[in-house]
Amino acid sequence: ETEVHHPSRTVRVPRSDLHALLAKAWGENWQDLFTSFDEQPFAAASIGQVHEAIDTQGRHLAIKVQYPGIRKSIDSDVDNVASLLRWFKLLPPQLDIQPLLEAAKQQLHDEADYQLEARYLETYRERIGDDDIFRVPEVIHKLTTENVLAMSFIEGESIEVVVQQHPELRNQLATKIIDLSLKEFLNWGMVQTDPNFANFRYNARDNTIGLLDFGALRIHDSGRSESFTELLRAAMQQDLEKTVNAACAVGYIEKDDPFNYRMAIADLIQTAAEPAIHEGSYNFRNSSLSQRLSDKLLTLRSQKDFQRIPPADVIFLHRKLAGIYLLCANINAHVDVRTKIHDIFELPPEPVPAVI
Repeated sequence: ETEVHHPSRTVRVPRSDLHALLAKAWGENWQDLFTSFDEQPFAAASIGQVHEAIDTQGRHLAIKVQYPGIRKSIDSDVDNVASLLRWFKLLPPQLDIQPLLEAAKQQLHDEADYQLEARYLETYRERIGDDDIFRVPEVIHKLTTENVLAMSFIEGESIEVVVQQHPELRNQLATKIIDLSLKEFLNWGMVQTDPNFANFRYNARDNTIGLLDFGALRIHDSGRSESFTELLRAAMQQDLEKTVNAACAVGYIEKDDPFNYRMAIADLIQTAAEPAIHEGSYNFRNSSLSQRLSDKLLTLRSQKDFQRIPPADVIFLHRKLAGIYLLCANINAHVDVRTKIHDIFELPPEPVPAVI
């Protein structure tokens, strides 16, 4: 879901339905909770829309309201997408995608549970702590339900807009975002897997980056984070044998897979690790990496050796990495990724957080 601070000013939920939703969440006199409540959303996406408000304590809030009926449609929507994939033969017939479909359904149900998102948000906020770069919204528990999430409002502009106006900031902001993303899956075991560009908001007044939307947060156990770390180390060392062993531990391949298939997956991983292998600043926009990866995947999928898709948590990690790569390419960032990774390798792993 996207929380954009540049609205189209279109109400997606009719006013009467919006009032009914808020009355159900807060009672018939819900308007008494606020000195102002903008009924025009400043953000809208597939699951809900977000409104700006000032409560009676003077707090500037963002109120995310879920569209009616979303939860009931999740399973059928995912099944319909799967049917289309099979109908148009977009996946090899031997692939069992049912586990991924079930994971997708669970992920969407989790994202539609705003009380769970509130717990995720607080967990991430605790991990960020008193960081002087990143800002995370504060949950307003009194106003939060399964279908309404109330948070402190995060001021800022989209990263894309900022770098258009101030191109000198592009590398600085990209480096900070990459550093945070690497810490998430190498050090924290906690990854916000929806890297939509709009989820990063730059505030020029205090030089901070606001982080939004934690419904897609995924928490890994320490063993999972260690497997990711070892895979990255092996790829950076360009050691094919170590890459194969680490890929087995992560779940990309199994030891009894055909030799050619294991080698092809290891080669694919080492190719994907190019920004981490590259010495010095990596030029994301001028790189042909995404096209080369696409070509290798198409070749692999056309072969009978193609065995399986990675575990669901790895797929969600791919989503995050791909999004960060595209963001850096879009703003024409040059970042020394290799040095950042080595810095994080030196950090002791932090305990995996518990979400109550």
